[in-house]
Amino acid sequence: MNFFSGHVTPERTIRTDKGLTIAVPAPAEVATGAAVNVAVRPERTRLSRDKPQSGLALRGTVRQVLYLGSTREFHLDLDGGERGIVEMPNDGSAVPFAAGESAWLAAAFENCLVIPARS
Repeated sequence: MNFFSGHVTPERTIRTDKGLTIAVPAPAEVATGAAVNVAVRPERTRLSRDKPQSGLALRGTVRQVLYLGSTREFHLDLDGGERGIVEMPNDGSAVPFAAGESAWLAAAFENCLVIPARS
């Protein structure tokens, strides 16, 4: 699971505790400055060489590629010190990204869950 802890900014995005800005819209009922968590399932994410036009877009570097039978996991070191995971089917095709390559972790906003943090 991709899980980022942070606070709602005045621009209604999320700023993680490590300083990464996540342009996921904060729910209207969550106050500016409130502590939140952003959760994104790895199988609901994708990798891209170019910044996506819409949705969640976090730039990083592929740290590791794991082969897990029918799936591949791409572990990324994201700009701002966070880490992310993208899960793709292992369909026998060539691996689209190798360790050390730059990539964008992307997801549709509807696949990003903003949860108020427990106090």
